[in-house]
Amino acid sequence: MVETEELKKLSLEDVQQILESGEFDSLIGTQEDDHLECKGEPYQLDINHAKLEFAKDVSALANAKGGIILIGVRT
Repeated sequence: MVETEELKKLSLEDVQQILESGEFDSLIGTQEDDHLECKGEPYQLDINHAKLEFAKDVSALANAKGGIILIGVRT
């Protein structure tokens, strides 16, 4: 049987504090949620479907009362 690692949930304030401190390893094992979105690659805004994905992500965070999109980070 393979054990799965449980992902941790961080508040928006916790994520902001980690980013400001530069302790990025503290984000390892963090679950994406309604205030945190991680993207492994930058949005390619010269491609229409990538523009729509960016707009979708930004509007979802705005509807959730704010959030952070981390680019260059994968889950």
